[in-house]
Amino acid sequence: MEDQQPNEIPSPAGTPTSEHSEITVVPAAEEPNKRPLPAGMPANQPPEITIVPPAEEPTPPLDSDSIIPKPAAPSTPFARARHFCTTRRGLIGCGIITLILFVILVPVFLVYLVPRIAQHNLDASTLHLDNVTIKNATADGFEIAALGRVDDAGRVSATVHTVGPCKMSWISPPSSSVQRQREVEIGMLEGMPDIDVDGLRGRGDVKIDDGVVRLVDKAGMTEFVKFAAGAEKIVWRLVGSVTVKVFGMRLQGLKLDKQIVMKDPDNYLSKRNRANEALSL
Repeated sequence: MEDQQPNEIPSPAGTPTSEHSEITVVPAAEEPNKRPLPAGMPANQPPEITIVPPAEEPTPPLDSDSIIPKPAAPSTPFARARHFCTTRRGLIGCGIITLILFVILVPVFLVYLVPRIAQHNLDASTLHLDNVTIKNATADGFEIAALGRVDDAGRVSATVHTVGPCKMSWISPPSSSVQRQREVEIGMLEGMPDIDVDGLRGRGDVKIDDGVVRLVDKAGMTEFVKFAAGAEKIVWRLVGSVTVKVFGMRLQGLKLDKQIVMKDPDNYLSKRNRANEALSL
């Protein structure tokens, strides 16, 4: 057999054939904008990239307002109301509310509370009469003069004026353990003077110069005279209508209701007139 030759690849047309073909490597064209690598840096190693931060601008100095931290938002209704009142709008609103309350509460205080305070002071006070003198007794009445005072009348300066006569009664003690005490109306007391109460001391002086008692129950007066002759003390009761001048106002429709305890009644009826008074009644 004949030796088979290996298949030969035909050369392209126009290419000379030879036993050994030469291959020529043409370098690629360099990019026009490509920068040359630094000396000593391998071609296959990427260049190191250094990022330079921008220069910081100088910080202005902080003032006192910027140093103080802002308050946190209020979380409760009371805190919100307090925060509201610290603002300009809140101050104006609080001022308007205060003015409205002042306009409403002042008349209520003057019309409603002041008369009740005055009546309370009248009820809590005590009336004392000393050096009482009863004279010129007749079938219709008698004259009375006395010095006394009012204690525990409150710490407000006021003037108490009696309107019209006051009913004058005698509290008759019980004659036995079964019988109750009785209130015997004697007459109407005229000429009760004004009482000036000193607010600092809570008291005022009482001076009756020309008091007149108009008898209403002559039998009651006779019983009173007989009882006063040997009694250690007697108790009178005065009831009347008064006005009180306080804070520049005149309070009307107030009531005076006082019990007056007088000891040693022998000083009230003179021995010279006691018999005549008992006979005239």
